[in-house]
Amino acid sequence: MAVIDYIAAHIVVWLLVLVRVSGLFVTAPIFGNYQVPAQVRILMALAFTVVLSPLAVPQTAPFPSAVLPFAAAILREALLGLALGFIPMLLFLALQYAAELIDLQVGLGMGGWVDPTFRSTISPLSYLQYLLALVLFLVLDGHHVVLEGLANSFQMIPLGTFSYTSAMTSGFVELFIRMGLIGMQVAAPVLSILLIADLGLGILGRAAPQLNLLIQSLSVKAVVALLALAAALPLFGYLMAHLFAEAREQLALFLRISTSTLGVGYGR
Repeated sequence: MAVIDYIAAHIVVWLLVLVRVSGLFVTAPIFGNYQVPAQVRILMALAFTVVLSPLAVPQTAPFPSAVLPFAAAILREALLGLALGFIPMLLFLALQYAAELIDLQVGLGMGGWVDPTFRSTISPLSYLQYLLALVLFLVLDGHHVVLEGLANSFQMIPLGTFSYTSAMTSGFVELFIRMGLIGMQVAAPVLSILLIADLGLGILGRAAPQLNLLIQSLSVKAVVALLALAAALPLFGYLMAHLFAEAREQLALFLRISTSTLGVGYGR
């Protein structure tokens, strides 16, 4: 009987924790990768639920007697989990945006294929950039940053109290703009070199009109872009370290804003 009472007192808490963790596992890098089998992600979500449930507030909650308040609490937890995973994912989208800008100038975008991670068409250079970012994400403990933010959310935001506000909308808009600027800054050095290459090819075309530079220019620009990326590769690690530090700050800022706008939680 004591075991049944214990399960009845904690099952609601476990369910709400599972919803928050599952939301993060949908959007976060690595954890939300569609190339990972669904069974593995479900087992990981259950394992993290067991580990993080002792951090949840409140520790116990009554079994729902009304459907609507409980459904609202589930929706709040799902939105919070999605937001916590989406913030670090924006860093990967910024790097892919930079690669797309380079592909647009080089012409590699014509050789794209369907990426199972984002379920959309992606160019070869964008996929290479994504794989490099993924490796550095693990090497630089970026996944620890995501899990740290998730664990802190249970201490700072009680279950069922998350409330989305206009301040969060403004924050996400600013973050989108900043990630777009970071993407353009990452692509700017390579685009500058490609501009010089275009000028050189243009001068060569005027000096030797008999050369068929229209066909050869794409190959030359592709080689120039790859050489420029290879030369800038040592700096890529420093860039990712800076971006992951910013992701930690953005997650902390999001949690502080969420803490200041808490609603009435389920079971409180």
